[in-house]
Amino acid sequence: MRAERVAPDRCRDIRGGILSQPVERFAHRLAIELGREDVEGMLRSLTSRQLTLWKAFANVDGLPTERLSLALAMIGADLANKMRQSNSDRVRRPDDFLPFHLPDQQTDEDIASFFENRLSHGANQQT
Repeated sequence: MRAERVAPDRCRDIRGGILSQPVERFAHRLAIELGREDVEGMLRSLTSRQLTLWKAFANVDGLPTERLSLALAMIGADLANKMRQSNSDRVRRPDDFLPFHLPDQQTDEDIASFFENRLSHGANQQT
């Protein structure tokens, strides 16, 4: 498999790009879980309903890697609290050990809007 070079005009500043788009961030996390390296291809293969169902599942149960990170963070917090030197030491919480912020909750409207934007953007590229 050959890596595709991205044109500089398609690159986005991360502060205003994927980090500000919760549905797009979710799409990348889902692609990792499904073993897909082509996020755009994955999105084209899913219907809006399928993506909404995946998001609902993730909101209720969490994706496997997120659940693993949370479990490890709980263990880390428990160990750190058991090893505190004194009551003056700060009590650690699981989120102190997470390498990421917990995912934002997206509504069905957010996901529908995301797909509408993707479809209209794709239609504009084909003309």
